[in-house]
Amino acid sequence: MATKLKLRVNGVVHRVSASRETPLLYVLRNELSLIGPRFGCGLAQCGACSVLLDGKELRSCVTPVASVTGKSITTIEGLPALWARQRGRAAAAQELHPLQQAWIDVGVPQCGYCQNGMLIQAADLLSTSKNPTNFGANPTRTVTWTLNDGNASNATTTATTTVGITAINDPPTLSAVPSSLNIFRHIPVTLSPSLTVADPDNINLSNATVAITGRDKARLASAALQLDAGERLVTIQERLFGARLLRGTVGLGGVKCDLTVGRRKELLIHLERLEGEFDALIKLLIDSGTFTDRVDDTGVLGRQVAQDLGIVGMAARASGLDLDLRRDQPHDAYAALRFQVPVEEGGDVRARLMLRAREVEQSLSILEQALEGLPEGSVLAALPDSLPPSSSALGWAEAWRGECLHWIQTDVRGQITRAKITDPSFKNWPGLAEAVPGNILPDFPVINKSFNLSYSGNDR
Repeated sequence: MATKLKLRVNGVVHRVSASRETPLLYVLRNELSLIGPRFGCGLAQCGACSVLLDGKELRSCVTPVASVTGKSITTIEGLPALWARQRGRAAAAQELHPLQQAWIDVGVPQCGYCQNGMLIQAADLLSTSKNPTNFGANPTRTVTWTLNDGNASNATTTATTTVGITAINDPPTLSAVPSSLNIFRHIPVTLSPSLTVADPDNINLSNATVAITGRDKARLASAALQLDAGERLVTIQERLFGARLLRGTVGLGGVKCDLTVGRRKELLIHLERLEGEFDALIKLLIDSGTFTDRVDDTGVLGRQVAQDLGIVGMAARASGLDLDLRRDQPHDAYAALRFQVPVEEGGDVRARLMLRAREVEQSLSILEQALEGLPEGSVLAALPDSLPPSSSALGWAEAWRGECLHWIQTDVRGQITRAKITDPSFKNWPGLAEAVPGNILPDFPVINKSFNLSYSGNDR
């Protein structure tokens, strides 16, 4: 039953009519036309729906609207005015919050869908800490650990230590723990029976010999891949190309920066190391019985269904369809490169995982070939002064999710009048809808992420 409610949003009082249990997100978007907060997971996990409530970040997709009456709500649209009010003045026209300006200056945004949550949470962090670190406002952690000496006596040592963490690449070491076990980053994990760490920031197991439970193997592997190898990868990308996520590196007609011989060698060395680490992590995952039990025969998309729906890319190849534009319609340098097109037959979450793992192996091989055979010369071709009038053109690429098509049309003056983009997420979303029914509810996030579709790509 609808109720009259009074909300203070972005410094303005609004009167709305809604059920008291209606999620705040729906009222903001549908009643007040504030489209910065977005619907993502619907479970208060992804943060796309974030707003500030009395200055603290809140997930609006699960917050009943009646619970926020009498409080101050700030959406991303209201960040500039909030910043100005905090400094005793009115916001100027077109003014941005410093965070929003920084986002633009360093080229953070990609698809845009998640930027709302990132900015809102960053604003919350900066409101409580003027000098935050990579580990939040308080970089001190209390670590409790138990070390088994491995002898017949089975003696153990237990200690609680407070450590300060100042930077990702400069982790502290607990002196009483073997030097191969260094506390760093954030992966809560329990290792048994040799070592138990309660509430750690993380454990580096590269040189340690410990027994690990099956559940924690999968947990540690995926987190370590993202936080360790992933962080080093984006760090080297920033050093070589000027952008952690390569934003702005590719331009019309080529790329915007060149690689010297020395930088090519540096990248090749890094890729060789990454290949070994990645292989070890995948082995750690598939050797974990609890992990494979979770993904085997989960979220199955059969070959015929995938073919009938027109599924593309990795989702198609994981269901037995041998499709790849890099081989079938070679573009750019692919005709001169040697690579295989991996295909899996299972169509389940495990098949999509293993397909991705095999794709990484092929991608590393392609990168090595490209770096070793990189020709000298200009990296950016000159663009024409004008486009042909009354013409159309089709471009394609095998993106990591699958085929991506761009079509444009020009008018009699050579100006672009129509453009059409077909994203693989648009083609593959029906496949997700077919793979989910018949599975238990807790398996939905696993199935969903095994397709890893893009909201913004679908909206295109």
